[in-house]
Amino acid sequence: MFWNYVKELYLRTLSTNKSLRKQTFQIIPYLIGALITGAVAFLYSRIFSIAEHWSIQLFEYSPLSVFLVTPLSFVLSWWIAQHFAPYTKGSGIPQVMAALELEKPEEKSMIRYFLGFKVIW
Repeated sequence: MFWNYVKELYLRTLSTNKSLRKQTFQIIPYLIGALITGAVAFLYSRIFSIAEHWSIQLFEYSPLSVFLVTPLSFVLSWWIAQHFAPYTKGSGIPQVMAALELEKPEEKSMIRYFLGFKVIW
């Protein structure tokens, strides 16, 4: 009787462990994605903090430098976008509005055109 209980407990534990293992492996990509997103967001905020610090120092050194640095920064950001991401155009607002319009249940099959690898790359 005792051994039957132990055997049943062992089989239930194996079944539970398989389920937990499967769930753990399914959540790992989301955890990795969350860590990468957090790291990128942190680095992004640090870069902006450093740029803000530099701009304050530059403005304190020469208040008129804003009229030179601002247009140069705009041109530099445009060049970076053109050079490293040539397909970035527009604000993306029309795409978001179209995706929201297609959120109706009868038109959900169209959403895949807005959310896919072809759009990302």
